[in-house]
Order: sequence, then C-alpha cells, then structure tokens
Amino acid sequence: MSLWTKAHPAVTGPQLEDITRFHEAIDQAVAESLEHYATIKEMETRLFGAILVASPDPIYVLDLNGRFTYANKATADLFAIKPEEIIGKSNFDLEFPFASEFQRNLEKVIAEQSSFRGKFVHTFASDQGERFEYLLAPVLDEHLNTEATVCMLRDITEQALAEEKIWHNAHHDLLTGLPNRRLFLDRLEQEIKHAKRSSQPLTLLFMDLDGFKKVNDSLGHETGDRLLSAVAGRLTECVRESDTVARLGGDEFTVMLTGTEHHEDVERVAQSIVDTLALPFYLAPKPVLVSVSIGIASYPQGACSPGALLEAADQAMYRAKKFGSNQMCFYDSFDKTDAALF
Repeated sequence: MSLWTKAHPAVTGPQLEDITRFHEAIDQAVAESLEHYATIKEMETRLFGAILVASPDPIYVLDLNGRFTYANKATADLFAIKPEEIIGKSNFDLEFPFASEFQRNLEKVIAEQSSFRGKFVHTFASDQGERFEYLLAPVLDEHLNTEATVCMLRDITEQALAEEKIWHNAHHDLLTGLPNRRLFLDRLEQEIKHAKRSSQPLTLLFMDLDGFKKVNDSLGHETGDRLLSAVAGRLTECVRESDTVARLGGDEFTVMLTGTEHHEDVERVAQSIVDTLALPFYLAPKPVLVSVSIGIASYPQGACSPGALLEAADQAMYRAKKFGSNQMCFYDSFDKTDAALF
C-alpha cells in the first residue's frame, strides 16, 4: 500500500481511506478463501484416508521402481505382512510368482501413462482368494510426468469359479463328465487345422454300445446311467491324456486320436477298447455285459471337415454293427457307395 501511495501522491484524504478499506477487504477475503480451501483440502485428505482404510479391496502405491510407498490395511491383511514391512519392498522382494509379468505391465503404465487391467492366480500367506484382478493407474505430477502408480486388487475367485462351472456344464456331459458334442466338435475342428498345418495324422473312432437298450429296459435307467459312467471311465483308461474321449449322447461315444501314424496303432487302440468293454460291469446283482461297435475314419483320407469326418466314422460304425458285436470297421476299407444302405 505504501508503494502505491508513493506512486500516486495526489490521492489523499477520504479517497485514500476508501482505497485502504478496499485493500483490507480484499486481504480478508483472500485469507478467508485460503482458510476455506485449506479446510476443504484437509477434509478431502481425511475422507480419502478413511476410504483407503475402510476399503475391503487392497490398494497400494508403487514408486517408479516398483517399490511400495503406501499399502492400506486390506493389502497388509491379504499379504499377511505388517504394513511397515511392506513399505520399500517390491513384488520381487516379497517373492510373489507373478512379479515378472506384473513388473512388465507396471513399466508399460509408467511409460504410456495409461491404465492397465490384468489378472493373476496366487494364494497368499493369508489363504485369502486364489484368482485376482488388478488395475494399475499412473499418478501424474504438476508437470504431467508419472511420479507413481496406484494398484487396486480385487478377489474374483468366487466369480471366476462360478464362470468356469457354467462353461464346464455347457461343454461337458453332466452324467459322465466327458466333453459333450459341442466341445468335441470344437476340439475336432482345432485338431484338423493342426493336422493340416503339421501334416500329422488324425483318427476318429465312433462307438455305439451293443445291448445297452436291453440293460436299460431290464435293470432300469439308474443302472443304465451307472453303466454309461463306467464305460466312460474305461474308455479314458484306454487312450493317452492327449487324446479326447467324448459322449455325443445316448450310448454313443467318440475317441479322437492324434499322432497315430500307422493303421496298426489305431487298430491296437480299438481292440483294447473292444476287449475292455467286453469285461463284466458289476453294477447289479448279476454282472452286466455289453459290447461295442467301432467305426474308424482318418483325416484326410476319410474326410477333411469335422462334420464329414464324424459322418464317415458313423457310417463305418454302422458297417461294423452289421457284422455283429465287438466289431470294428475302417471307413477306407469298404465301398463308400454302400454307405446309403446303413
């Protein structure tokens, strides 16, 4: 104010008093505004702190080197580590198996200044959860440079398991647990594509139980269901883990063999299935006996598409059934013009 009066010596008396009061009012307004702003910021800080403490989801802050600079209570509870023992450590220091992938995503967030959403599977020392989803978001300073990264974790174990159960039920036979027709055709399509690229052989066995209807009618549907489950178990034991056993419906099963280069190898597997299913099933007061008819078709000799290959194996199966029980028939071993007869 003194500098202003020296620059304007002609202003005196009442005018000077008015100007003084005006400046005092401005000073008071600025002071009140700053005080109000500080009060609001303090309240925001308290609210933010309360949210972090009360949050059931782990929330923490990492510096540019991936070291913890803040961790809320939920984080400490999940890690089963005291908060002060977390600060200054990295995911590598804490020996988390997902550390490498997490660090790559963290560096991407820092460099690109964009958020990233990811998932990992891990059971922490607290035994909480198993499947987790996380969100990484950059923290920018006044110059718009990344100065830290915020990470928010969420336990999605229950949700993930529920989704997996829904998917499993939609793609598997509820009685036997084997892949159903939908999943089998999807796998068959993928295996045909792989066989085409790699020139590796692919063989399909189509099976129908002989005498199943008699078991169902004489011993009841419950015994019939138990028989189908037992058949599924024996079929699985006859093939490798890399092969696929599926139930298409009723008493129809399929087996997809990969990498079987010789006719004799396929015949050996088919004969093993015939012999295994011919053994008694002890499901009733008397042993239950059934047999199986097997049709065999190979890619690309039999067909080049999933539907056509399945149809070729089906036709071969009916050809085998025509000659009695416990028979197998290769699609490429009979005249295809006879297929219309089956």
